Amino acid sequence: MNSIKKIFNTGILSTFIFYFSILTFIIAFNFTHTPPGGWYQQFLPNLNNRPLADIQYIDSLLGYGITGDHTSGDTNYIIKTTNGGDNWFIINSVYNDLSRVKFLNANTGYICGGGSGFFIKTTNGGSNWSDIMNPSTGYIDDIFVLNEDTIWYTEYRTVVGGLFRTTNGGATWIRQFYESGNIPARIYMLNAQVGFFSSGNESFLNKTTNGGFNWTVIPGENGFYYDMHFIDSLTVKS
Repeated sequence: MNSIKKIFNTGILSTFIFYFSILTFIIAFNFTHTPPGGWYQQFLPNLNNRPLADIQYIDSLLGYGITGDHTSGDTNYIIKTTNGGDNWFIINSVYNDLSRVKFLNANTGYICGGGSGFFIKTTNGGSNWSDIMNPSTGYIDDIFVLNEDTIWYTEYRTVVGGLFRTTNGGATWIRQFYESGNIPARIYMLNAQVGFFSSGNESFLNKTTNGGFNWTVIPGENGFYYDMHFIDSLTVKS
């Protein structure tokens, strides 16, 4: 009888229940919660080992992505998610390198890349794509879409490259900047008048205040900018 009392001693039983509860909580937490910091791994469809080149989210659920690595001669993919990235599916594949994806809204978007100035547009969320005519014969490195009429793109790899703009949806283009040693590679327009580009060789940061007709180098801002994004009219992340 004494041994039975020891087994069911209230203090021992309480201690056992306490530690068992902690262990159960830890196990449940690890299996049902995200890792510290709120990050967890998401999985992509089979992309034949092609690396992601760019991703853009329209809202917390809808996003688009592309593959590409500045090489030619391989198939690349356009992918889409409608549940915040938990599931992705391929919506198109092209035998061309891809560099940038930019969507104005859930339906209208643009993708550019290499192969004689690859540039396409969709107006139905990626179900169908059409070519946009442009003067580039090289690799389009970056695009900025202000609206369906006004679009910018950069091409810094050849002497026929530079910074180009259309105001009629791509029917005609004007080369608005080219300067040896300061050839545009990345472009971000805050609005129709104010914008920035970084060069692809000497890594200058340039600014315009008149819609791209004149550009000035910002002193002390040398360094290659892989991307630029404005939080508001004063705060930029690059």
